[in-house]
Amino acid sequence: MGGRWHVALARFCWISCMAGAVVLPTAAARTKGRALSACRFEVAGTGNVRAIIDGRSFPLEDGREIRLAGIEVPLPPAAGESGPRAEAALAARAALESTLASQSVELRQNGAGADRYGRARAMVYVMRDGVARSVTHEMLARGFARVSAHVGDRPCAEELLAQERAARRAKLGLWSEPYYVIVAAESG
Repeated sequence: MGGRWHVALARFCWISCMAGAVVLPTAAARTKGRALSACRFEVAGTGNVRAIIDGRSFPLEDGREIRLAGIEVPLPPAAGESGPRAEAALAARAALESTLASQSVELRQNGAGADRYGRARAMVYVMRDGVARSVTHEMLARGFARVSAHVGDRPCAEELLAQERAARRAKLGLWSEPYYVIVAAESG
């Protein structure tokens, strides 16, 4: 019995190694120039950013208005408003501006279409060091946004939530303010 087990184990290991030798280079070739992500939306176009409206919205030079898909940010403050919420909204806008100002972007969509204001909802990517980087992921990882209830699919939502959780644990961006601390329902 012991001999059969060793032969079966050796075959399994050999087959696994061969499968890995075929799959890994193929996966690497497919993702060359792109960061691997569970958020796999279809390329919907490109454009140049004209300005930044708030922490998730911006117009392109061709007139299209874009809203970052998958995230929520604090609303822009009302005139004269101050405090943690207003500061977080201004910080989110500044973060998006530092990431996107005058950049050429790639838009990817999952069929969600426009929001009620006519803005196209899209995952937005910028090229950095030869790799397409998700602006949505960056805003979450830096703590300037939280995951929206309307992401699209579960694997993408889980990936985005992992980015948000890491920023919360590190108390980055809006998560550094007690105003945004998540309170369990039981604690009042």
